[in-house]
Amino acid sequence: MPRIRGKIRSYKGDTTGWAWTLDYVDHRGKRHQHKYDGTRKSAQTQIERILLKEWALDAQLIASITEITVKRGETLYTKYLNRRKRSQGTITRYRFAFNALYTAIGEQTLLHTVTEHDLEALENSRLKRISEVSFKTELRHYRAFFNWAKKHDYIRKSPFDKYDFDNDSRPEQQKRVLTAEEVIKILVESLKIEIEAFHVILMYLANGFRLSELTHENFKWDWVSFERRQFQHIDVKSRHPKKVITKQMSELTYRILAIRRLLSPIAPFAFKADYYANHYVEPALERAGLKGASAKTLRSTAAGHVYLQTGDIYAAQSFLQHSSVQLTAESYVGLLNMEKYDSPIGLRDIFEVCLQHSNTNGCNWDQLSAEEEAKLCANITSALEALLLKTQKDTA
Repeated sequence: MPRIRGKIRSYKGDTTGWAWTLDYVDHRGKRHQHKYDGTRKSAQTQIERILLKEWALDAQLIASITEITVKRGETLYTKYLNRRKRSQGTITRYRFAFNALYTAIGEQTLLHTVTEHDLEALENSRLKRISEVSFKTELRHYRAFFNWAKKHDYIRKSPFDKYDFDNDSRPEQQKRVLTAEEVIKILVESLKIEIEAFHVILMYLANGFRLSELTHENFKWDWVSFERRQFQHIDVKSRHPKKVITKQMSELTYRILAIRRLLSPIAPFAFKADYYANHYVEPALERAGLKGASAKTLRSTAAGHVYLQTGDIYAAQSFLQHSSVQLTAESYVGLLNMEKYDSPIGLRDIFEVCLQHSNTNGCNWDQLSAEEEAKLCANITSALEALLLKTQKDTA
């Protein structure tokens, strides 16, 4: 419990002779120092007024603390997040974390009675059900909540003041970069799912999209200009207002978007990110037998191959739209094993094969019959498999 106290100290002023410093600790335990010009008596009166105000605030804080439960605190915190215009996904993740907290300590537990021992008990129970990385994520949610409660005088101190929570102790998550041979295997398997899966994976690899940046909320037809060969999408990592990124179309991207314009007039890709991950990317990775890879691997693969082709870290930073080149180097390029990725082909060669063998002989994609589409997919598959075989021979 902070002890409210204060005093006045004298110092030599520049022009007015002796002056005073009002030095006090408030009801939150924070120290303040304010310069004051006047007589010693008026300075003493001023510090006494400040202390009386702090004692009154401390009494109000004690009265309010006893009434706030964890459940009530969550309700107030959710309203605060909505006012700050946090996304519904963020709020939903907080609610999942709070449900785990309620299971451990109960909804009606008074907020100021939660201690570091409760967090330790929660840790012991949660680690039996979820991974350490997932639990660290929940802890960050709890810490943000208790810091907010402390800032708004719902509690005097946070249980995280004494709880040993070190962000640096989290296991390092390395981003995997797929080889050209592995990319070919994924594309071959995606064609066995459906043609849209093939287009989705190519768009991720060609443009380095984050998983949710290819959805209808963040990538619309109004933002695609075939005349200027440009498109725009929302940077989902940016704060409000959302940042809009403009990129030039490659020949492959131009061809895919022209096809999508015929097949999907509402939006280039009309489903949510989870749908693409669960129905297209993850099944293709599993069928290709690539363990340890996920839908997010496509972005790191695109970035890694840009660096391998150019040898320019700034080109990779520009491609990923990172705020600093240090972030690019630490997150993506630093884990590249150059011997592993030493291949006679790159992503550009794979994209060129996809372009050459996706010709419909003048027929629009929306007019293709099921048999014609299957034949086209078979042609692309054969070309990719031939490229893979050639690569393996050259490597051997």
